Amino acid sequence: MKKLNDVNKKIISEVVAIRAAIDGNESKLTHIDTSGAKLSGEIASLKSELNRSFASVVSGEMKKGVQSINQDVKIVQKKLQDVVDNKEREANIIMFNLKEGSDDNARVCQILDHLTEGVCGEKNVLKMMRLGKKNDNAIRPILIKFNNIEAKSHVFNGIRKMKTLKDDLACTRLSHDFSIDQRAVLKKLLKEAKEAEEGCKQGFLYRVRGEVNGIHGLICDGLDILVLTETWHGVVGNNSVRLAMPPGFWYVDYVRQHDPGHGGLIVYFRKDFGYKKLVLPLFATFEAVSIRFSTSGYQFILLAIYRPGSAQISSLFFDELISVLEYVTMLNANILMMGDFNVHIERVNDIHTVRLNEILDAFQMISHVHEPTHEQGGILDLVISSSNFPILGVEIFPSGIFSDHGFVKVGRKATRNDVF
Repeated sequence: MKKLNDVNKKIISEVVAIRAAIDGNESKLTHIDTSGAKLSGEIASLKSELNRSFASVVSGEMKKGVQSINQDVKIVQKKLQDVVDNKEREANIIMFNLKEGSDDNARVCQILDHLTEGVCGEKNVLKMMRLGKKNDNAIRPILIKFNNIEAKSHVFNGIRKMKTLKDDLACTRLSHDFSIDQRAVLKKLLKEAKEAEEGCKQGFLYRVRGEVNGIHGLICDGLDILVLTETWHGVVGNNSVRLAMPPGFWYVDYVRQHDPGHGGLIVYFRKDFGYKKLVLPLFATFEAVSIRFSTSGYQFILLAIYRPGSAQISSLFFDELISVLEYVTMLNANILMMGDFNVHIERVNDIHTVRLNEILDAFQMISHVHEPTHEQGGILDLVISSSNFPILGVEIFPSGIFSDHGFVKVGRKATRNDVF
């Protein structure tokens, strides 16, 4: 019996232990269920957050993409509008400095007829109008719309004839009809070119008026120095000046600062010439470039001159000419002065011719051109040298070959024959 009791107690003890184990496991299961529920909640929360973040990212990227597309569309639209605008302006011309009057149309047509020798006139003009509000203190420019770009080209091809216009028409100027953006680009390029010119010791050139091959051929035809006047350095970045220069040559120039599209001088010369560009003041009546050359132990000063024919000859012109001659004379070297003076020295009794000859006599200089140099007659292009700077000969090519002025070719003898 005792033995049975002991067994019974042992069984009861084991049952109690089993129950206790069961209760402990139930507690653990309850904790696991609680943790699982919490984990499930966290997973659900994370999933919800991920869904919200993904939607936000997709929405943000789509918004950025739409904004970028809209910006690209605006850029394309502006470019297309610019193309259309520039195309509409392509056959237009802006005329400046024509005094306002009731006969604007007649005078504009007179100018067009003169420049194109009757090829273009009123029949080619679609529209003609003054730009801006009327102002008694300023002359409004005139917009001229042609029916085709060929008519405009005819006008610009004859633009060299502007200076032969009479009376108040001679002061008019022509320009392309640039857009605001084009004007801004042109202004920027002109500024850069001016800065480059000021920073370049040997001279910086915008462009040269005329055919590159023609100028290149002239230089290659045995010339040592070539002086070009009225070169029209107006379009920045044009490489024509360098393209016109054969190997073994260099150049210096003058660009009209207040109106780079007109006037201008270029002097090409052999690189084996020693040279120094002389600094001259700005003159009101003419443009000038002065260079001291040395070759084979001999020195002389070249003075290139361009006096606009559209300007009246005044006493100031002769005063400034005396001033520059006094300056170069003090440098103790012979002088060779060349260029387009636009003084009709064939009119021997004209007061301007008389005054010019008086100045040359005072500086002991000799003029060597005695034949017409312009297509309309007149001796306008001169070669003048110091009396002890002998010139071998003067050859004048007919006008109309290279321009409305004839090409003047001279030579001199030093240790070799130099041809200018």
